[in-house]
Amino acid sequence: MEVIKGKKTETKTEENSENKKELERLLYRKHSCETLLPIWSKGITLYTSYIDMLNVKIESKKTAEIDKHKYQVEIYNNRLALDNLITQFKLTQREYKHFLLPKIEKLASEKEKKKLNFDAIDEVCKTAAQNKIFATKKPNPANVELVEVNQLLDKHVTILEKYSKELQKQLEVEKDLFKISQYQKEMFDISLALTVNSKRLENRIDYYENQFLPAFKSDMAECKKLLPKYLERAKEFIEINIDPKLKFLLDEHSNHKKDEEQLWLFYTALRERVDSIIKELSVNYKIDFKNSKQKKKFERLLTPLR
Repeated sequence: MEVIKGKKTETKTEENSENKKELERLLYRKHSCETLLPIWSKGITLYTSYIDMLNVKIESKKTAEIDKHKYQVEIYNNRLALDNLITQFKLTQREYKHFLLPKIEKLASEKEKKKLNFDAIDEVCKTAAQNKIFATKKPNPANVELVEVNQLLDKHVTILEKYSKELQKQLEVEKDLFKISQYQKEMFDISLALTVNSKRLENRIDYYENQFLPAFKSDMAECKKLLPKYLERAKEFIEINIDPKLKFLLDEHSNHKKDEEQLWLFYTALRERVDSIIKELSVNYKIDFKNSKQKKKFERLLTPLR
């Protein structure tokens, strides 16, 4: 009995040591998030303010046509940077609130919890939420985002072409050597940007039309046929506590079932999750059922839906 107790104590010590290491890692990540979020929030404010001022300049009657095109190019480039900041902020905010804090609360002692600030990012999140672009930017399903990005890129290429023509006009009449050199350099940069972005647009359109769209149409046809079956199987998995988190996914369906664009995203996520559960259970769970009804029910649950 003493040997067994010794083993139990040793196992408990190892477990405590692992928990301590995990807590240290989580607290380090918590500190990193608390450092980065205010920086990104400031960046979001600055980029938004700059884009607003560029729009004011574009709308002004005093602004020359060549400068309007230049500012439109500026807006496109800065909006890309702004969108990236917003995405990073929102992903980190979600990680902080829904992963880090719950895990820390679970592992930290009561004494350690009293020393921690669990509301450290609340103010910076409130500030970011007041930004109109931040508030309206939401992750779109690929079928929506691909089209929107292609439309923006097409518009950007058109602006670059117009800007290049305006520069060429200025270059033809300009006498100042410095400005001539400046325009030539800008035209070279625009020429490179046009080449890169035109090819990028061509590749994106090809991918959308010849790869993504056929797969999307196939998924939606399958969705009409198999969605009810996947919903029913997911509910059965939830009922027997195989994957309770599936309930959150089903809740999303009730919010988007009338929106085809969101429905595709929901269906593909549900299909992937249910198929993976079926595959995992088929490989890893070998149960000797005494009750034949239970056995048949479990075997039915493991039957692939496609």
